[in-house]
Amino acid sequence: MKNIYVRSIVVICAICLVMGLALAGVYALTQPEILKNEREKTEKAMKEFFPEAQSFVLVFDKNSKPADAPKSLLTLYVTEDGAGYVATILTNSGYGQSTFICGINTAPLAVVGVKQIEYKDTVSLDDAYLPSFAGQGKDMTDVDSSASPAKYTKQAIKGAILDVMNYLEGSESERAAKIMANMFPDKTLTPVFEQETRPAGTPENILSLYKTEDGEGYAAVICTFYYDKKSTYVVGIDAKERKIIALNYLSYQDSVDVGSDFIHSFAGQDKDMTDVDTSASPAPSSKRNIKGAVTTLFTYMDDHQLWTEGE
Repeated sequence: MKNIYVRSIVVICAICLVMGLALAGVYALTQPEILKNEREKTEKAMKEFFPEAQSFVLVFDKNSKPADAPKSLLTLYVTEDGAGYVATILTNSGYGQSTFICGINTAPLAVVGVKQIEYKDTVSLDDAYLPSFAGQGKDMTDVDSSASPAKYTKQAIKGAILDVMNYLEGSESERAAKIMANMFPDKTLTPVFEQETRPAGTPENILSLYKTEDGEGYAAVICTFYYDKKSTYVVGIDAKERKIIALNYLSYQDSVDVGSDFIHSFAGQDKDMTDVDTSASPAPSSKRNIKGAVTTLFTYMDDHQLWTEGE
């Protein structure tokens, strides 16, 4: 009886070994051709996106990408004059992991075009979806990521492109400084505390806090958590009027975008935020989390008496 079991195990192991070797052989034969096709598609897309570029310089590839590059960004090229970038992106949410080529102008930061390399979702995109990215800035107001077909893959593509655009703007701290400067164009901001010097007991939603030299304005980097994913935002506060100046994305990790209309609706709101909607789709949980983080900031300013008395 034991011999039968032993023989069965040996036969099964032999079959697995043969199948493994066969698959390895197929991979070895097909992988160079797959890489060649990807390279040809990338080179063709580069020339279509930037026809006047003389050459493209590799910034990094899959094997040399820096630690702070987003997971969705696989390779990055820049034109020889620095006028534009070409990125290979990967959708990390939606159905399957699909890859696309994206061209982005540096000034102003806007999408030139998006081309498909490999598509893994079983439901195809409509023909108008990828072309609709052309000319769009970070708000991507004319790009639909909610309607069928391939609803979640559409949202994943939009999210991956936003990751690249955020990365091209610089590090999170550099981007936060630019946003704050736009909120307070005629004033100098100094830190109340930064991430490395946060006082004990500071709410986890508040990462850093800055104030204007006259104390009439504050800007904070706040964060929200959606399962294990952290999103960050910059919020400006008028300390005299006790109202929000603006709320802006820094990084967004939910696969479903809350939408630019929601983000812009914070401007001019006080602590009650009565005109900010957190119930309707899309992304109702993320909307509530963002509103909660802003409420936490208002409460912190109340507790620490950071408001300036109006005239």
